[in-house]
Formats: sequence, C-alpha cells, structure tokens
Amino acid sequence: IQQVDVETGTVVKSFGKPGEAKGEFSNPVDVCLDEHHRIVVTEYTSHRIQVMTQEGETITTFGDSGPEKLNHPISCIPYKNMFLVSDRGNNCIKAFDQSGTFLYKFGKRGNQDGQFNWPRGMLLDSSNNLLVCDRDNNRVQQFSLDGRFTGKTITDLPDPDGIATAPDGRILVTSYTAKKVYILK
Repeated sequence: IQQVDVETGTVVKSFGKPGEAKGEFSNPVDVCLDEHHRIVVTEYTSHRIQVMTQEGETITTFGDSGPEKLNHPISCIPYKNMFLVSDRGNNCIKAFDQSGTFLYKFGKRGNQDGQFNWPRGMLLDSSNNLLVCDRDNNRVQQFSLDGRFTGKTITDLPDPDGIATAPDGRILVTSYTAKKVYILK
C-alpha cells in the first residue's frame, strides 16, 4: 500500500509485502478508508478483507474462514457499523459487522433481478442506494442496504467493472471490454 502526495506525485509512505500473513497482501484489488480512517483492503487471492491502522498495523481480517467464507472478493464498502463486500465467486453481496462477524447476504448466480454473474465494483449513492456492477450480466443493479432489489440500468453496459461518483454527483461506470467510462443519470 502506498500513500502518494497527489500534488507532487511522491510516495509519502508505504507498507506491506507479498504474502498471506497479517500485514501482507495477496492480490489486493480494492482499498478504501472507513469512517474511523482505517485502511480497508480487499484481497482477491487471499479471499479476505484486511482492516488496518494508518500506520499499516493489521487490526482484523475477516472473510477467509467460517461458513460464509469469501470467494474472490472484489470490492468492500464501509457503511456505519458494517462492511458490504462483493463476493465474486459466490455471486452475492455479504455484510459483516465492524469486527468481521457475518451478518447477512443477498443475491445468487443468475440473470434475473437481484441475481448476479460476477458482481464487481460497488458504490453507495447520495440516497444510500447500493449500486453494484453486475459484470457478466452487463448492467448495474440498485439495492436497498438490506438487500432489496430496487432497480437496474436499462442500457446494456459491456462488462461494467468500476463505479464512482463524480464531484457533480453523476455516477461513472467503467467498461472492461468497451474501454470506456459511462455516465449514469
């Protein structure tokens, strides 16, 4: 993990090394900060989420054991006292509490409303709707935070992968195959 000064482009600090122990990373695919400014790393190959201090000390890891084990997680979003994780290999979204205890999940493999085929990037919009890139179904789906399906894109989006909010509030979606950024209204 590298912290970069965006004005100068220089690395301020870095931590971690390859591996699967605490403080080590195996294919980290997503990183964010939670409301406590802890670093949250999604590790695709280690099938886990690692929560760390700003100094790079591991506080907790979760998802890599137990009955609701993650299978190639892609994205993790902290929200209040929980983490929402897109579990690509299990084609669902899983919720965990701050200590990493499994709470609930929604979705399963398929192409109907509320089903997934490789869920990828996620975003909470300004109304606390969860938007999920449903990559191999070529769409973005919308859910309430308790997992109730509430909508989807009507335009075919080829392999949507990443999703973010622009400063003006527009939703931006990257397309893996089209090599484009789509703007959702």
